[in-house]
Amino acid sequence: MGALTSRPKASDYKQVAEDETPQSGSDEEVWGCMESCSQFSRPSSESSRSAAEDSIFDDLCEGQANSLVLKSLLTCPLGVPEEVRKILKDKRENPDARVGSKLTMFDSCGPAVFLLWPATIMNLCFAIFIPWFANMHTECSEFGTPSYPGWLWVIFAPFLGAMLALEWRCLTYIVVPFLQWLPAMPMPFFKEPPFLLWLSYSSAVSVISHMDVMTQGLFLATTLHTFECPGYQHVNDAWEEVWSTSIFSWATWGSSLERLVIISWAVLVLQIMLFAFFALPAQAVSFACRSEPQGYASGCGLFHIWHASALKSLASSNQMATCSLGHLELSIQRADAELSNEKPDYPRALQILSMELRQLLLRIICISFITNCTKLQARTTVFALNRMVGHGSMDWEGLLSIGLAHITCAVALQTAIQGARRVQRERHSILESLQGASFCDKGQREWNLMFWLLCTIFFVGFVCVLVQLHSLAKLVAAFICKDAVWNFPNKCVDVHAY
Repeated sequence: MGALTSRPKASDYKQVAEDETPQSGSDEEVWGCMESCSQFSRPSSESSRSAAEDSIFDDLCEGQANSLVLKSLLTCPLGVPEEVRKILKDKRENPDARVGSKLTMFDSCGPAVFLLWPATIMNLCFAIFIPWFANMHTECSEFGTPSYPGWLWVIFAPFLGAMLALEWRCLTYIVVPFLQWLPAMPMPFFKEPPFLLWLSYSSAVSVISHMDVMTQGLFLATTLHTFECPGYQHVNDAWEEVWSTSIFSWATWGSSLERLVIISWAVLVLQIMLFAFFALPAQAVSFACRSEPQGYASGCGLFHIWHASALKSLASSNQMATCSLGHLELSIQRADAELSNEKPDYPRALQILSMELRQLLLRIICISFITNCTKLQARTTVFALNRMVGHGSMDWEGLLSIGLAHITCAVALQTAIQGARRVQRERHSILESLQGASFCDKGQREWNLMFWLLCTIFFVGFVCVLVQLHSLAKLVAAFICKDAVWNFPNKCVDVHAY
């Protein structure tokens, strides 16, 4: 971890990274407004600016989309950091030959990656700590069911506050490139949502995702304590009987309910560690703005990444929706910029898109399939067994936990599939732009790689949909079947132990 101790330092704002900067045409009017506004913003508080400067700022932004939001982001103390404002001003005064006055992720995301590392450590420690601590304070209630004290949720409050604060600070570093390159941030059911609406939506997704980490820990603690409560000692025997009638009975390791529950929690921890391993520098790096233009080795030298790639991985593993949404659209804009040259660079455009598909594949396998599918199956199974043992009693907290799990699973899966389809459409548009010509060898390799990446993503996504539907069927069957347990395809299990 010694490589992570290099704090952001003063950077050379004249340097441009060829590997991380897209090409661009002229700026859109609203983003030109934003950059003009930034030229007049000062590091002092808004009250210290002269009335004349305020008037100029208001005139520049008057009538423009999201003008109030842009003004607040550029001028408030908790908004866009001073070093990013300086880069905005520098690029406006000295436009870059390739991207004009627009910022790229290379310009501003270094400090955000630095902030994501303490967030990752905190997220990992909390995911490990909460089930252990909750299990210590879980007791069997008078009804014979495990119960934990409500004050445990008080521990969640500072964790949530710290994660949201770090997420907001990271967003302030990377929001300007998003706003300059994209007409609107991506959001389900909205083509061009207002920025405030998108911010509210993505923040809500982040909060729900962080709550899911808490409920996963409480689920593990209460489930393991279940076997110590009166009337629940034979739950494992009942589960062995259920497992023996399932289509997966050949997998003998699944006959232990305790083992399955621990695995469902362990994959959450493993997912955080895998994403961190991918982004962990294998050398000393700088996290300043415009740092590491050539990228750096990561994951014990197995990968070569840039800060933008590390940002995507760490933001996803830390459930920071505001920092992880929008990267796909930004990459597509960069690919389009490569094709807008006098001599279009097709291999580079395809490479940008294939790199984004690799990120999508990593997320859909590690998050949607391994973590979310395992979590759904485990929680639904334990909920059904609790109804069986409790003779139809309602576990409202367990039902809420399952509901949150379904929401987070659906959002993660929808984001991945929608992103893959967006890249697929862009791939087809590139083919049409060739007008019958063929790719060079490098371009053909990237083209073929994209095809197999897309096929894999869609296949894994299809499997995830089936697993989520199966979990929903098991949840419904918990209210229909006599013993509350159902096995695929349509069989209510008669558990003789009860």
